[in-house]
Amino acid sequence: RRENNNLGQAAALTNLSLVYQKLGRWEEANTVINQSLNLLGWDDSSLQFNKQSNSELWEVIGQTLDIRAGLLLKQGKSNESLEISQQAEQIWNKLNNSLGVTKSRINQAQALRVSGFYRRSLNILEQVSQDLKAQPDSPVKVAALRTLGNTHQQLGNLKESRDILLQSLDIARRLQLSPEIALTQLSLGNTIRSFNNGKQTAIN
Repeated sequence: RRENNNLGQAAALTNLSLVYQKLGRWEEANTVINQSLNLLGWDDSSLQFNKQSNSELWEVIGQTLDIRAGLLLKQGKSNESLEISQQAEQIWNKLNNSLGVTKSRINQAQALRVSGFYRRSLNILEQVSQDLKAQPDSPVKVAALRTLGNTHQQLGNLKESRDILLQSLDIARRLQLSPEIALTQLSLGNTIRSFNNGKQTAIN
């Protein structure tokens, strides 16, 4: 702030919002991420900036919108989360950033799944899964496959859910991503529990 560096200050506030989210301090998380968007000159009603924009500015605001979408979803505001994720996707498309597009589409699918729109969520995730096949293994790929597996589980497609979650787990293990391994194992346990005589395997 002392340096009048709005872009750097906005990025710091966005990261601060993540810290507040981890602490469950939702009011502070909302406040600082809104401050970040104001510093960036973001107008979410018109997808326009209030000042001269550049690629670095677009990138920071895309990241900020993705984090804001996640924050809204954690607070049960799935419709708002979906809208913000769609705006973020437009920005990543503008930047030709395929990884950013993938993250935003995963956020959209999660919002739709929470709202009960399992089929729409599944359609998005299946397309994401196809897109990811050509990409190298990454944490984003692990998350996309896990979310796809969770959606299949919600739809009762247990075999598909298990097979996809095993793919996610295999990649997470190869990349040695301990938190992702744990999350995917939890999802896999929930799916296996729904199989006949699957209780002990699910517990393991």
